Amino acid sequence: MEKHQASLLESSIALVITGGGTGGHVYPGIAVAKELQHQIPSASLLFIGTNAGFEAKIVPHEGFNLQTVDVEGFKSRGIVGKARALAKLPLAVLRARRLLKAVKPDVVFGTGGYVSLPVMYAAYLSRIPTVTLEPNRQPGMANKLIRRIVDRIAICFEETASAFPQRKVVFTGNPIRKEFSVIGKIPPPDKGMTCNILIMGGSRGASRINQALIDALPYLETQRDYLMFTHQTGPDDYEVVREGYARQGFRAEVLKYIDDTPKMYAKAHLVICRAGASTVAELRASRRPSILIPYPHGDRHQEFNAQALVDKGLAKMILQEYLDGKVLADSLLHCLNNPDAMAQVWANTNEASEKTAAEQVVDLCLQLAGKRSLSPV
Repeated sequence: MEKHQASLLESSIALVITGGGTGGHVYPGIAVAKELQHQIPSASLLFIGTNAGFEAKIVPHEGFNLQTVDVEGFKSRGIVGKARALAKLPLAVLRARRLLKAVKPDVVFGTGGYVSLPVMYAAYLSRIPTVTLEPNRQPGMANKLIRRIVDRIAICFEETASAFPQRKVVFTGNPIRKEFSVIGKIPPPDKGMTCNILIMGGSRGASRINQALIDALPYLETQRDYLMFTHQTGPDDYEVVREGYARQGFRAEVLKYIDDTPKMYAKAHLVICRAGASTVAELRASRRPSILIPYPHGDRHQEFNAQALVDKGLAKMILQEYLDGKVLADSLLHCLNNPDAMAQVWANTNEASEKTAAEQVVDLCLQLAGKRSLSPV
């Protein structure tokens, strides 16, 4: 009888998810939405983002409803740009309140980014319970501004806890696709006669990483027959990179974009990539050794993300200001010549709890909605 009543209660859950701009703020929300659908198929879900952000394309593609507010970011803007962004906030809050009034959500979940600011504030004014996710080790501006008005703050790095009110903080990790956790629970692929290197620079690629890898190939001649590269270049550098591998005689699968990232992680022995929040979470969940090259601009949050993995012995880091072909080749050769260090990453116990990050965030949302017993923080 109790289970039946609980099922009836949970079936009425309505969740609004807000955040966007980049994949790091969009994909965690999608992971949570899919997990909630898995647990409660009748759950009502709505995303709130902008017309200009990454979410405008990805959220509808994933089959979810997206409503938008007109808001702009503050970073890297002059006085005029910041003034215009500030002027838009009141209307964005008003628009968000109207959307929330129409949907009547039990909880609002924010994934960070500038669009989450007016929506989370509107939820606070409407007295709707809120959970915000801080995906980076160094907290972003939006979450710093709303830290005192939200009910729970889900963090992805233990070191982030000191930046927020302790009574609100819950360590969940970053919600990502379940496939990455599955990869981390199976033995690594047998290297045999080939070591698979995966290179990624984000959905648009990273020209500096692309060029450094091609410049590194002459220093890797002794390993030519041992290495197999899978390289996501982005659309702009595709031909140059493909020709670079061919010219140097290295085996490589060169792709403009990788659709099935978990599949590529599963066969990779080493990953060379940026250090965005989602990428770092995927590396940790799948237990892949990596060479991280943080995106150098903005508030250095990728550098802080990368340092967290370096401190745990899970990765090496090259700052982009020092990146060139020889430095990258030396770092790659160091990994190849120290197989015990790479093997240790495989051997490390998976840091995640028995529940995935998405499951833990869903639990928080259901607790705040009164659908499950509220556990102490």
